[in-house]
Order: sequence, then C-alpha cells, then structure tokens
Amino acid sequence: MRDDFPEKVKRALAERVAHKCSNPNCLKITIGPNSIATKSTKVGIAAHITAAAKGGPRFDEKLTPKERKDISNGIWLCGNCAKLIDTDVEKYPKRLLISWKEDAELKASLVLSSNKIFDSKKWFTYNEIEYQSKLELRWAIFFEIMGWKFTYKPFETEYWNPSFKISTHQPNSSFLVDVGMKGEFTREKRINIGFATNFSKGILMVFEDPFLKNSENEYGVNNIIGISSLPGKIKNHENKIDFEFCTAVVSDMYGKTDVVNLCEEHIDSDFPFRIPDLYSKYWVKATNMSNRVE
Repeated sequence: MRDDFPEKVKRALAERVAHKCSNPNCLKITIGPNSIATKSTKVGIAAHITAAAKGGPRFDEKLTPKERKDISNGIWLCGNCAKLIDTDVEKYPKRLLISWKEDAELKASLVLSSNKIFDSKKWFTYNEIEYQSKLELRWAIFFEIMGWKFTYKPFETEYWNPSFKISTHQPNSSFLVDVGMKGEFTREKRINIGFATNFSKGILMVFEDPFLKNSENEYGVNNIIGISSLPGKIKNHENKIDFEFCTAVVSDMYGKTDVVNLCEEHIDSDFPFRIPDLYSKYWVKATNMSNRVE
C-alpha cells in the first residue's frame, strides 16, 4: 500500500517553490494556461524523497506511514525530473533531494521579498552614463582613476543585479561588483548573489568606507577595498545556507594592481601592504568629483 500525499500537501509543495521544478538544473514552470480559458495546465508532481511504498526508490523502513506522506518527505518536480530521480538512486540520493528542496524554497522566498523598484529621479549622469546612486558614481570614478575597465549594470538576474563588472590590471582578473552600504550586507543579500552566480569566486562587495587608515580597521592596513567571495555554498553558525566573503585588498603583489582575497591567497601577510597611502587619496578624489555631480 502506498503512502500518498494528501492534496493539501501536494498543493503546499507546489506553492512553496512558486510551481517551479526544484531541480536546480531544470527550474521548469509547472503550471500555465490551458486552451480552455477557465482552466490551467499542470505538469508538476509532488514526488517522494523516500519512497511511498516498500521496494520503491530510497525507501526508508524507519519512517511511519504518517511520516512518509508528510510534507517533509516531498519535493516538487516537473514530470521529467520526477521520473529522472527514480531511475538512478545512487546519483540522486536523499540528501541531494533535500538540498534541492531547501534551495528551491529559499529562492522562491527571496524573489517574493525582493524590491527592485527604483526612483529614476535619484540617478546621476557622468560621462553620459546614468548612475542609480551617488555611491555607485563614486566607485565608477574610482575605477576610472585606477585605470580599471568597467561596465555599469552588466546584466540582470532574477536574484541580483551587479553594479559593475571590472577588469583590473592583472591579466584575466575580473570581478562582479556590488555597491552598497555595510548595514545592508545581510544573509539574504549574500544568498541572492550566491544563487545568481552559482556561489562562485570573483564577487567583490564594496561599501561606503574603503581604505580606512591603519588605526581605523582591525587589520592595521590601508588598502582594504571591501570583501570578496570564496567559492562554494556553506552552512553558517545557525546551520543555514550562506555565502562566505573575506577581506579584499588592492595590491600590486603580482606586478600590476589587482584585488586580492586574503583568505584565498597564500602570501606573506606583510607583502601586499607595503604601499603609500595612495588608494585612500584616490577615494577622496573620487568623492570630491562625485560630489560635484548633481
């Protein structure tokens, strides 16, 4: 006898992921219009993570019938992916399906709570480019002073729109840059960026107060530009999905100015800091120039 999900569980599984397939390599929308105006077409399935009956894929004999048909044992998938996970249980084990489910629900929650409405009256024009904020303008001028090539608003995704894509003087070194206030750098924002970039390296977060004097930051250096990403999804101290960032500095340690992640590079900690108070002067110059733009 199968321990099938009640209709309310099936409905909740679909709604909690916005009717999208939970396979991160699919994400197919599983509901849409029918040729009959009063109906919709549904192609999604409330699949069991561990089988509904003995002998089925990933069957767990320790579960009770009530637990087998509980929402915690379900995942919303399109028809193709529901069949796929049951054809190769070694490739699609229980822990992987749970991870898919957690990520899909988190993505839906982040999109639901996002606010991408901007006031065009607050944009600032410099060199024929309209910047959404004075802080973004300031960073654009700083990159210009540094001689780094950059593109403003290089692309948009469902989860995150980077402020810039920059290329430093180091060959093949580029970063997607998010400009924001330190107080807005929340776990929700990190997760949005992670989903948009597949939790990759090369993401640079810059804020309102870079290049502090040696005595004003915990590292005692003057070339901290912001923080940059470490590749891969992690679980934080609350055992929740997170995206890890570490202190990033501007350095010419390889002969040309670049952004270096201090947690990733195996370097002499003193080497990249033997610089004059140059970048803070560039930042002050960028600030003064941006303040003249109305």
